[in-house]
Amino acid sequence: MSNVSLGYAGRKVIDGLSARVPRAGITTLLGRNGSGKTTILRALIKYIRPMGGVVYLGGRDIAQIDARDMPYLISYVPAELQDELGISAYNVVTGARNRSGWVDEARARAALEGLGIGSLHESTFSELSTGQKRLVMMARAIAIDAPTVLLDEPTSGLDPANRLAIMRAIKGMARRNKSVIVATQDIEMAFESDWVIMIKAARLIGCGPSSRVMTSKLLGELYDSDVSIRRFGARRLAIFSGSAKRPSAAEEL
Repeated sequence: MSNVSLGYAGRKVIDGLSARVPRAGITTLLGRNGSGKTTILRALIKYIRPMGGVVYLGGRDIAQIDARDMPYLISYVPAELQDELGISAYNVVTGARNRSGWVDEARARAALEGLGIGSLHESTFSELSTGQKRLVMMARAIAIDAPTVLLDEPTSGLDPANRLAIMRAIKGMARRNKSVIVATQDIEMAFESDWVIMIKAARLIGCGPSSRVMTSKLLGELYDSDVSIRRFGARRLAIFSGSAKRPSAAEEL
């Protein structure tokens, strides 16, 4: 993105954002509620148009990409999961398009089984738990096999086992040279990412490798709190102390 402003009905949610992501690996968009993370993902799938600036996808100006070609270039898993009209989990996956056409049976079953939910293929999607729905939608993203994958709050509301399954799937896609962009409030995921874009009050406050951006200083600025980072073996944890200040009006948009 180059000097991109985004918003709705003339109201800016993102203002003058310039940031890049690696062509392969895990990128986390980290920010508080209402900071514009989902809006950025929507711009990347051409759901909204920029108020200014240029959005790039794979090095191309997204405005020059035909909307009919988008499903072959990018897959998107939203935070809010629809009931998919009562169809089965299997049909949710096979109802997606990839570069070869519709997702075929073998690829759909492999994606579901790879996430440990092969037994759910005949289950009605609307009757699944939130965690199971997220796993099915992740299987759909895997089966689409697009070079760029967008995930909005993929670990929200998940138990530890399902969160681990989602994290393994995300890392697996990154190992296959995909660019996985995750909008989240999950700080642990940001620590495990390759790249972090930190957004506050509609503006960029940090962009770069996780080891450089996920610092006490920037996390403290993001959350208006005192933050220290502790290491437990290979893991890093953020420890918050004191009360966070009330977010600005821009953050509450």
